[in-house]
Amino acid sequence: IMDYAIIGAGFLGSKIYSFLKEKELKVKATSLKNDFFTQLDITDKKMVDRFFAKHKPKNTVLCASFSNVDECEAFTEKAGQINVGGTKNISDACTKNDSKIVFISSDYVFDGKKGNYREEDKTNPLQVYGETKVKAENIVLENPKNIILRVSSLYGKSTIQKPTFETHVLEKINRGEKVLVAADQITCPTLIDDVANAVFLLVEKNVAGVFHGSGSEAISRHGFALKLVKNANSNPQLIHKTSLGKLGLVAKRPKNSSLNIGKLNKIGIRMSNVEQGLKNAFF
Repeated sequence: IMDYAIIGAGFLGSKIYSFLKEKELKVKATSLKNDFFTQLDITDKKMVDRFFAKHKPKNTVLCASFSNVDECEAFTEKAGQINVGGTKNISDACTKNDSKIVFISSDYVFDGKKGNYREEDKTNPLQVYGETKVKAENIVLENPKNIILRVSSLYGKSTIQKPTFETHVLEKINRGEKVLVAADQITCPTLIDDVANAVFLLVEKNVAGVFHGSGSEAISRHGFALKLVKNANSNPQLIHKTSLGKLGLVAKRPKNSSLNIGKLNKIGIRMSNVEQGLKNAFF
């Protein structure tokens, strides 16, 4: 019997996979198109049912999603099929096979008007991506033993690297180009290693319900970019302040989507601040 199935072994999922493998657990990971992992399309119900009937994982970490926030605005149907329909398929299969879900959600379920959001605060997403995440959360929570883990601005090193805010900033700086970063967008940058550890501990502690699992420090994108560049010994003079409204992004972003992680801390799970996280991630 499998200890864990990681559904969607991308940037975060493959990090969780390696983390659990190091603990000598039996882990199976799936991906839509990576040859290294078992191929699984979460929108294909039959395929999902076959996978769960065969592997019967005790725990399922659902990372798979259509997470390009701007593209979700253009491809609303696809966003719904993957993020909502796909989650429903996984959830049904898990209920049938008695597998506990840890669903990776997002700070974008909030409108960003106040920041320091707690788990019980009302969701009010500003964009299609956030709307699909709220619907998916509701599906997962239909089973009272499941866990929702909301994260924010993921960064770090993974076997499946994808372009992130950090890689974008560092690549431009290395080419000597100036980078415009919003000074009025506040998030809690989250190290993927910490998320992997939090997933493992939440399951070990046998808890259920909604948890916020972001980095422990709320910081503007501009502030984060400066710390990133300093840590990389690059030129901070190339980092220029702008406002969110001037970046011309397709989807609306919450201004302050910082998460309060007091509930996670209470059960003994710690998350890094920016300084610690950057040291462990890149340098």
